[in-house]
Amino acid sequence: NSGVLILFTNSLSGQIPSTLFQCTSLIEIDVSQNSLTGPIPADISKLQHLQTFLTHQNESRGSTFGNLSSLLQTDMAFNQLSGTIPTAIGSLSQLQRLSLAYNRLS
Repeated sequence: NSGVLILFTNSLSGQIPSTLFQCTSLIEIDVSQNSLTGPIPADISKLQHLQTFLTHQNESRGSTFGNLSSLLQTDMAFNQLSGTIPTAIGSLSQLQRLSLAYNRLS
């Protein structure tokens, strides 16, 4: 069983709840264009089948990619990400699209 969770443009606020990542069959999560804050929970690494993770236009901080070996695309543009680009991105062999624009990365 595969699941898709689409919650873009819903005026969601606060942190992305780590309980969301207990749904291990998710292949797509779109929480874009909300008012989400705080770090992306490290529990995202539990989603071994996740192919698409979209969280652009929020106020999220940090970036955790864990062992997301199935990840094909992620859009984290227009957030509050800072620091260096995580080296874990280099191990995402399936990744086809990555957008980190309009953040504070170095």
